[in-house]
Amino acid sequence: MQRSDKPANNDLLFEIGPKNLSPMFGFLIVISFLFSMLQVLNGETMFVGSYSNEIISFQLESDSLTVLSRTPSGKNPSWLAVSQCGRYIFAVNEVNDFEGNYEGAVEAYKIINLAEGKLKFINRVSSRGGSPAHLHVRGNFIYVSNYCSGSITLLTFNSQNGELSGPLQEVTHYPSVRNETIIDCNRKDIPHIHQVIDDEIEHAILSTDLGLDSIFQYQLQRDGLLKVPPKEI
Repeated sequence: MQRSDKPANNDLLFEIGPKNLSPMFGFLIVISFLFSMLQVLNGETMFVGSYSNEIISFQLESDSLTVLSRTPSGKNPSWLAVSQCGRYIFAVNEVNDFEGNYEGAVEAYKIINLAEGKLKFINRVSSRGGSPAHLHVRGNFIYVSNYCSGSITLLTFNSQNGELSGPLQEVTHYPSVRNETIIDCNRKDIPHIHQVIDDEIEHAILSTDLGLDSIFQYQLQRDGLLKVPPKEI
């Protein structure tokens, strides 16, 4: 859950990604966590992803939630992230069948009215791997964690219009970490990359792999690419 660095109109913008839950139960748990961990201020706008076909925005008051808007989306927009400029929202489509391939997708939206929770669809591109579960925005780069494929895909977006493009790079834990090529979303002992976050101290990113029960550190190059192989820590 993250706030935008530069929210517009004094509203606060969050990214939320309920995992492995129905939309309603995921939403309730997220809201419970939000109220227990944060001091809720009047007039906040929250965008919620789900395992459905829409992104829902809410207004948070001190004692209530009000639905502001529903934006049609691709299937299963389970994780959302906001650009550092606060103008765009990106969502994964956590599926394995995008355009007939064993891939998911990433979508871009422009925030056209934050106070009303309104988004405008920009474009959608392949995640180049199955079941993208998480995406991490760093500058104009987006690092996508493909859970079922055990891979990270590097995308980029245009800061002027939010349009997604790429991939710039595809990294898999199969050849670089484990000498296996089996892709099985239900098998627990093979690569399943679940998240990517910054390691600011080492100028690197950290990737959690649920299947391998390990964390991997990738050094960042100047062009945003990841240096391989990673370091297992």
